[in-house]
Amino acid sequence: MRKIFWFFGALILVVGVLLAAGYGYLLKGVYATYLQGQTTSNIHDRLYFDQDSVLATAPRPWAEKIDAQRWEPSASLRTALDSIHTGALLVVQRDTVRYEAYFEDVTAESRTNSFSMGKSVVVLLTQIAIQRGEIPGWETPAKRYLPWITGPGADRLTLRHLSEMTADLNWRENYQKPFGITARAYYGHSVEHTMREIEVGNPGAQYEYQSGSTQLLSLCLEAATGRKLTDLAGEYLWSPLGAETNATWHTDGTGEALAYCCLNATARDFARLGQLLLDHGKANGVSVVDSAFLARATVPHALSAFYGQSFWCGKTSNGTPFVYYRGHLGQWIVSVPSKDAVFVRLGHHHGPARGDHPRALIRLLDEWVTR
Repeated sequence: MRKIFWFFGALILVVGVLLAAGYGYLLKGVYATYLQGQTTSNIHDRLYFDQDSVLATAPRPWAEKIDAQRWEPSASLRTALDSIHTGALLVVQRDTVRYEAYFEDVTAESRTNSFSMGKSVVVLLTQIAIQRGEIPGWETPAKRYLPWITGPGADRLTLRHLSEMTADLNWRENYQKPFGITARAYYGHSVEHTMREIEVGNPGAQYEYQSGSTQLLSLCLEAATGRKLTDLAGEYLWSPLGAETNATWHTDGTGEALAYCCLNATARDFARLGQLLLDHGKANGVSVVDSAFLARATVPHALSAFYGQSFWCGKTSNGTPFVYYRGHLGQWIVSVPSKDAVFVRLGHHHGPARGDHPRALIRLLDEWVTR
């Protein structure tokens, strides 16, 4: 009995210290990760967050012509994909589902976490707002919408800087450090409160991947339109694309979307985002995103060899270009224009990197692009 008393006494003391020191968010982090058998955030962790819906009001099922024999990964590739705990593989070619497979704890109905693939979605939504005249353009100062932004370069920070990861925030991206800014933004009560503590250095001087940039961009978007990110996503993108299932977006304790990550959707609906790139911004023959913008956004900008306007760019081993949405733990929506194909891979690990891209991604594309 005495041991139990001391255990709970110590536990209460630890909780009190964390709360007093401003680290109360760690309690949620521990519950959503370690107590669920994980060591970091995971593709099913929406179960431990508040969520807001992204409505699919005009569903259009994909055409299907399954050719599993052609697209089935080779034995060696299958082994490689198994080793990084792949959950879903999907091939869409010429607007038609050609291959679909699910493994481990992912099914066709699973709405899994996009992680940073959501960054590209926020940029698409901002571009649509620009097209609608709700935002003047990408050179608009962020302080126009968020006057509380501080730092030496605050007045020079533009929406373009935020979308290209050239904002130079005092933000160090780290997915394993529990006391870091990334964990606080993810598990904390108010992501806007966290962002108000961030300062801007010298925007436009260098590329540095920072999730805080996308969160600031989303807050600008919401301020400019007077609407929630999830409502904009449903009206501007999810419904026009013909998504078949309502998506959800993680929200914090105030209802604000964790914009830099955390759009939860099915593999088939994620594929629609890749198809949008192949179709130069059109969906069902109707222009959704300006094609000229996409042409610029999906090539590396001047300060990066592999990153555009929140899109990742690369080439296979034989030089075939591809563009992709990329998220933590290996969430990939890859558009390969020369094949008129979209490849979706969702899973629990991305494996080691080769240069600027995960090795497993390049290996997958090397095999599929040659088919």
